[in-house]
Amino acid sequence: MNKLSCSPRIYKWVFLITFLFIVGSRASAQFYAFKVDALGLLTTTLNVEASIVVHNQWSLHLPVKVNPWKIKGKLYQHATAMPGIRFWFIDSYSRGWFIGVNAVVTGYNFTGLVGGKVDYYSQNHRYKGWAYGGGISGGYSFPIAKRWNIELEIGIANVHIDHDIYHEAGEDKRFAYQKGHLLVPGKIGANIVYLF
Repeated sequence: MNKLSCSPRIYKWVFLITFLFIVGSRASAQFYAFKVDALGLLTTTLNVEASIVVHNQWSLHLPVKVNPWKIKGKLYQHATAMPGIRFWFIDSYSRGWFIGVNAVVTGYNFTGLVGGKVDYYSQNHRYKGWAYGGGISGGYSFPIAKRWNIELEIGIANVHIDHDIYHEAGEDKRFAYQKGHLLVPGKIGANIVYLF
């Protein structure tokens, strides 16, 4: 059975991060925003991000992404939280540039994304485990109406991975185990933002 299952540690981290986000959001907020990553939706990843302005040029963010699907026999399942903070070079959510730092916590169960005769990340293998780490990102915000923005964002992350490797997607007997650090694409998105 290829159900997504995460370590109990992941749930504790997600709970702690969510709690800190809520507590931190009580500090003199000017407004809130909700957003959806359109690029994420194109990969069938369900996602939403809540954010709050805590100062003219600072905002807190809590994106959550889930993909429970199997596409053309390939697994692409994950549950991810990426809480972070942004610095805006002008004002929060105005037209202009921003940079940010974020944490990453994810549980995953996916079939390899690359081909060839490579043991790790081969398209014939399945990887089930979890990862955590942090990243940086930058982007640009385009106001398109009084309460609507478009954001383009890109970033990288350094994550610690810890997963079992199986020969095929439907197999339950692992043949290898891997852990270590990887530099991976962090945030890549085209966000549709609604401002409160």
